Formats: sequence, structure tokens, C-alpha cells
Amino acid sequence: MHRADRQGFVLVAVIGILSLIAALTGSALLALRSSVESVALADEEVALSGLAHAGMSLTAYRLLLEQKPAETLSGQSLPLPGGRFVASIRDEAGLVDLNGSKPELLASVYQASGASGMSPDTFVARLVAWRDEAKGQEEAGKGGSERGGKRPASGRPLRSLDEAASILGLSPRDVRALAHFVTVYNPDGKVNVLSASRAVLEALPGIARPTLEDILARRRNPAPGDVAALKSSLGALGDGIKTEPGPAYRVGITARGRTARTKSVSAVIASGNAELAPFHILEWSE
Repeated sequence: MHRADRQGFVLVAVIGILSLIAALTGSALLALRSSVESVALADEEVALSGLAHAGMSLTAYRLLLEQKPAETLSGQSLPLPGGRFVASIRDEAGLVDLNGSKPELLASVYQASGASGMSPDTFVARLVAWRDEAKGQEEAGKGGSERGGKRPASGRPLRSLDEAASILGLSPRDVRALAHFVTVYNPDGKVNVLSASRAVLEALPGIARPTLEDILARRRNPAPGDVAALKSSLGALGDGIKTEPGPAYRVGITARGRTARTKSVSAVIASGNAELAPFHILEWSE
């Protein structure tokens, strides 16, 4: 092989090796960049999660301990170190309770919701049968506990609308329709007319149009003595209503950090022991 040929071969080999090194270096840099970006995203997710949890705690404190009205807290954009959060609050007392409300109210709200998988009478009959079983199991459980036995798991109060769907045979469409009308977190079963939606108010058996409009007007422009006057005017509706909020609230928190990313969480909260636990979380979802 001529000397020139050997030099050309060596040059090609060196170029090939340099190209390989460049490719490996580029791949390493891409992998490093991807790792850095992944770590940054993970850090941002942790920060957003912290903001959302802090927003939930602050909202619960102001709502349950400071007793701020839900309507004054809902929709506010409030600052926190590292970002901001917005809360949405729904008083669960403004809904009809699957475990505690009267059968005639449940039948009325089923029809008003637009649910159609079964008749209102069938819905109520199945629900009442389950509630009666729950009551019977509770009484049997008390007797059993005295004898050292255990309370059966079946027949207990419903824990969610999804569980009610499984037990009562509700269709997915019925569940979506009922979601804005019913709850399992209003144990006395009475509807708070000061926080209930117009649709829920319209479903109250025996409510007259003038009474409905009077409730809505007083809520929009409250004045001293309105609650007392409202209570006296609602006597005809019986004991299925109230004007007190709580004990539970559904709170949604949307947190935003220093970028456009957001984190949303939802919980049902209720008052706890002020010293040991200011509030309890009854349900949590992300």
C-alpha cells in the first residue's frame, strides 16, 4: 500500500471514530437533558401538589374554624408561596341525602333530575328497602356486640352515589343526572334552602312559585332578619328543610404554580375536634 493510501485510510478511520464519539456524546446529552426535564417536571408536580394541599387546608380553616361564608370564599384567587389557588365550595346540606331524606323528597328529586332508568317509585322502594335493612342490621349489630358478635357489613348506610348505583341498579346516565341533586353527607336529610340550587328547590314537594322566588331573592340581596322571616314563611313545607349550612362541604382546589401547569384536587370536609384535628376529610380525589 502506498504511503498516501495509508494516510487516507487513517484519516477516514479517525473521522469515523470522531463521528462515533460525537454521536455518543449527543445521545448522552439528549439523555441528560431528558433526565433534567423529567426531574424538573417531577419537582413542579410536587410543588403543585403542595400548593393544592395547602389551599385545601387554608380553605377548610377559614370555612370551618373562622366560619367564613362559603359564597365569600368560593371563586377567590388567593396567593400562596410559589403560586396561587382558587377554591370552589358546595354546601352538602343543599342536597337531598340518600340515607336521611324523606321518601317523597327522594322520589321528587329523582324525577326532577331527569333520571329515567326506573320509575321514581321503584327508585324509592329500592332505596327504602336498603335503608330498612341498614337499620335492622344496626339493631342486630348492637345486640351482637353485647354478645361479642360482629355487625354484618351488608345493609350499612350508602357511602357514595357510585355505591348507590351498584346497589340500586342505577344506570350511568342516572348517576350523572342525580350527581347535582343528591349526597350522602347531609345526615339529617333536611335541605338547606339558603344554599340549595334552583333545581333542587324546584324539586321540593309542595313548594309554590312565589315561595321559590322569595327564597332566591332573599339570597341575592340578604338583609338583617331575612333568615328568620324566611323560616316563618316556609312552615308549610314541613320539617324537610332548614336554613343552617353544613356539616359537610365539597371543596375543589385548583392550584397554579409559576408556569401554566395546574393541579386540581377535590375533597369533602367536615368539622373536627378543634384542638386535635380542626377538620376531617371524608372523601378525597385528584
